[in-house]
Amino acid sequence: MKKRVSVAMLLIGGILLSGCGEKEPGEVAKDFYLAVEKKDVDKAYGMLYLNDADLNKEMQVKGKLQMIIGESSKSISARGGTKNVEIGEVTMGESTAKVALHVTFKNGTDKNERFNLRQKDKEWKVLLR
Repeated sequence: MKKRVSVAMLLIGGILLSGCGEKEPGEVAKDFYLAVEKKDVDKAYGMLYLNDADLNKEMQVKGKLQMIIGESSKSISARGGTKNVEIGEVTMGESTAKVALHVTFKNGTDKNERFNLRQKDKEWKVLLR
């Protein structure tokens, strides 16, 4: 009986821990899109892939990101906001990924968004171009 309980506890623990890993590229792209919609510059900035040169220009990168977020959130608001975001095709490379999102807006229109991601320290980050 004790052995069965131990095995059951190990299985449950394994299942719970398997959900604690790094996010997949599609999830990162979706979270980034939603951060942009909410005008959450700090969250979006934390999801960006930054090389050493970018890290030395933090204020410039944040300024560029704020402009992008301002324009994008304005476009999203003009369509009534986001109703649904679905992760579409994800094309994986060795340390890169291309993610397509299908966004449905509250006014009934839809749009496909594409994101390029790169892995850094085992985390997927959005490439800003």
